[in-house]
Amino acid sequence: MLINRSAILFLTIGFGLTLQWGHSYAFIIRYALMGMLFLACIDSQVSLHTLTHPKLWLLVGMMMWLSFLGFACFSLIDSQLALIAALLGSTPTALAAPVVTSLLKGRVEFVTASVLITNGFAALLLPLILPMLPGNRMSASGTAVLLDTLLVIALPLILAQTIRYGFPLTASLLKKLQPATFYLWLAGLYFASAKAGDFIRHNDQSFFMLILIGAVALVLCALNFGLGRWLGHPSLVQETGQALGQKNTMLAVWVCLTFLSPTLALGPMFYIVFQNLYNAYLLSQSAHR
Repeated sequence: MLINRSAILFLTIGFGLTLQWGHSYAFIIRYALMGMLFLACIDSQVSLHTLTHPKLWLLVGMMMWLSFLGFACFSLIDSQLALIAALLGSTPTALAAPVVTSLLKGRVEFVTASVLITNGFAALLLPLILPMLPGNRMSASGTAVLLDTLLVIALPLILAQTIRYGFPLTASLLKKLQPATFYLWLAGLYFASAKAGDFIRHNDQSFFMLILIGAVALVLCALNFGLGRWLGHPSLVQETGQALGQKNTMLAVWVCLTFLSPTLALGPMFYIVFQNLYNAYLLSQSAHR
């Protein structure tokens, strides 16, 4: 099933890059992201014990360390590549990571906790970090950026948990809409691809630069999954690998298109390809055990 979904994701990216009529509607990405976060968290049940697990907080520290290391290393080559590396290092856990962990027979609760914690941290830290990044296109004040980020990330998380605990009947009805998360992801991915494709067409982006962006995404993908699995030894290898390696790439795309550059959005899109290929490999290996 994941392999089929991966093929659909790749086709969506190619469709957006070649048929760019949707680039004017890239603002829809924020609403798709909000819907995805809300539906993913409406059924999130995590114990306090899991939320305080030492390795969960080591993951948060590892994300920050990888972000700093990636920026420092790739800044020696190109500032744009450095920004992509920093972003891909610090991007929070993907909303779909608990699903993949379940298919791998791992502890879903741990990865769900990582989704809540890391995306919550992103809502608080992004407004502080973005103004310091070179090449940002922000014209808004720090307060406006904070409100924008909280609206997109924190509001869906808080609203989902409020409904879950305060209105359980409504929550049970909304859970039935969770399959729509994948289609929201496809919509956001198309508009992001169209925006990036239109930007490349009008700014003469070199093919060599595209290769370099893909290489950075591949390196960060390998580091995230590899170090995540290493961090989880001996009993949480699958869980920490998915929590650190499988990224909320739609959030990264939204950050690039809103605050940085459409070219940089290609980094998360390349990452989507690599992380889905790796997850397809893990699932194929798991099926043969």
